[in-house]
Amino acid sequence: MRLNLLLERIKREGTAEGADNAEGRREEEMNASCFFNVSLDCLLLVLSASLCCRRAADNQFAKEYDRSAIDFHIHSSPDVIPRRLDDFEVAKLAAKAKMKAVVLKNHFGSTAARAVLVNKIVPQIEVFGGIVLNHSVGGINPQAVVAMHRIGGKYPDAWHYHHMRDPASMSPGSIMPPYPWLLTDQLDISNTSDKLGALQKVGVPYDDQTIGAANADLQQQAKLISGHLAKDGIRVEPDREIVALIAYLQRMGTDIKKMETAAE
Repeated sequence: MRLNLLLERIKREGTAEGADNAEGRREEEMNASCFFNVSLDCLLLVLSASLCCRRAADNQFAKEYDRSAIDFHIHSSPDVIPRRLDDFEVAKLAAKAKMKAVVLKNHFGSTAARAVLVNKIVPQIEVFGGIVLNHSVGGINPQAVVAMHRIGGKYPDAWHYHHMRDPASMSPGSIMPPYPWLLTDQLDISNTSDKLGALQKVGVPYDDQTIGAANADLQQQAKLISGHLAKDGIRVEPDREIVALIAYLQRMGTDIKKMETAAE
């Protein structure tokens, strides 16, 4: 009898304790659920704020850089292949998008004349043309390359300076864009020897002595060109990028001329 009463008591206490434990677990689960919900809300709020900031930054980036965007590869009509837009429609859409320029491309003919016409009709954007040297227009033209190489020594240093500053001032009707930053930006010569060393490794016949003296030779040439420009009333420091470009252009084709002179 006493044993039965004891067992009954243990059963009741166990049931009560289990109920208390279950209630405790339910309370813990509710607290955990509330904490999770609050934490999730906070996380979503942070993510939302982050996305808003990113979207604002992206919009600012787009505003700043869309104005300098250039599409170098646009196929438009007229063409022997059907195209969705003609030259004028392309230019108007690009101008509306506040792009800086577009380049018209055609596999079967020159687009230079078309670009000149579009520039007059849609002056809000720069339109460039060109010619693709593929089979339909005769393929690679060595004479065009040779003609370009003959530019070295053809014009004085001042001509090249003004041609980069304002192309139309030297070539009336030119649609080549100006490059004003070349006149003011400083040339970086910190890795000249590394560049020449890389070219040496792929077969360009630079010897170690030439590579070691490269910057000294560069500065000597720069002072010479800067002096030539000064005689024509152009004041420019020898370490500007325009001086390096003039030195390059004046060098082009000079070896061909030497070979032709030697052959004669």
